[in-house]
Order: sequence, then C-alpha cells, then structure tokens
Amino acid sequence: MNQTNHEENTILLQAGVSVLLLTLVLAWTLAFARIFPIELIADSVKDYDRLVQGHIDYLLMGALLLGFYGARVPLPVTVRSAMAIGAFTNPAGFIYFAFWPEGLNLAIQVATICSFIITSYGFGMACILALRSTLNRDAGAAAGEPAPS
Repeated sequence: MNQTNHEENTILLQAGVSVLLLTLVLAWTLAFARIFPIELIADSVKDYDRLVQGHIDYLLMGALLLGFYGARVPLPVTVRSAMAIGAFTNPAGFIYFAFWPEGLNLAIQVATICSFIITSYGFGMACILALRSTLNRDAGAAAGEPAPS
C-alpha cells in the first residue's frame, strides 16, 4: 500500500492511543475506588464490575484500532470514522452504568443501539476489507504477479 493511503488511516492510530489513554484514567479510577480508596471516587462508583468491563472493553477497542492501523489496509473514511466513533461510544455504556446503574431510559437505549450499529459497521467492514485484501494478494501471487511491498 502506498504511503498516502496509510496516512489516511492515521485516525485509527489517533483514536487507538486516545482510547488507551482513557484506559489509564479508568485504571486509576478503579484503583481509587477499591485499592487505594478515595472517598469521592469510591462513593461515585456504584457498580465496580461494570467499571472493570468498561476498562477491558476500552483496552480491546484500542488494541483493535492499533491492529487495523498496523495492518496497513486502506479503509474508506466511513469505515475509519465508524471504527473511531464506536471505539469510544460502545464501551461507554459500561462506564455509564458503573456510575448510574439505575439510569436506563429511552435516550440511553437509543444511544446504545446507535453505537452498536456504528461499531458493528466500522469493524465489520474493516474485517471484510482486510480479508478481501489478503485474498487479492493471494490471487495475484497465484497468477505470478509480484507481491505488493
């Protein structure tokens, strides 16, 4: 892939490291809620397990974004954008319910469904395009074409 296409995927790197920085904040929040309790934080976290789930989900999203960035497969702007948006919004439900476990309402349900759709589209299409790019390379190699650098 050429450098220009790879630079277009920079949003995946930016979003990935931003999400990972967010996981550091969540790690300290978890620590201050239980291990080194700070009353304000410990009292604010109502569902510790949900906070752990959010932390892990953000870690996974950050790793996925960095993995797709590193794969150097050119992705359309709609896919890159959906991946970046979904990486932030999809795990946010866990964080929301960690602080407001009784806060389920129509707005939260709609936001959750929208986030799930956006995330599924972004990562699903990225997977399809990455797989398709490997099949195209395999077909070219079988035909005796040189492998792309």
